[in-house]
Amino acid sequence: MAKGRTTTWANVFTGLAKALEGRTAKPFDHVLIDEAQDPAPVELRFFNALALAKADGLFLAGDIGQRIFLHPYSWASLGVDVRGRWYTRKVC
Repeated sequence: MAKGRTTTWANVFTGLAKALEGRTAKPFDHVLIDEAQDPAPVELRFFNALALAKADGLFLAGDIGQRIFLHPYSWASLGVDVRGRWYTRKVC
């Protein structure tokens, strides 16, 4: 792809995340992601790199019932640790 000057979204997200990860000043204090049930690992790493590294820097909202992809990875392995800070809403 390099010869044709084309790239993939995965390469774009990976490059942006790498550029942001080492910075202490982030573009945003908080990042809200809706429809977060299907992020690819590179997308989630990028979203996490956008916000300040604090407990409320990244807010994810999604509906697991609408998930269309099964990504076999742990969010914590990508730096997004939601253990003890998530809940499920039930709609009757």
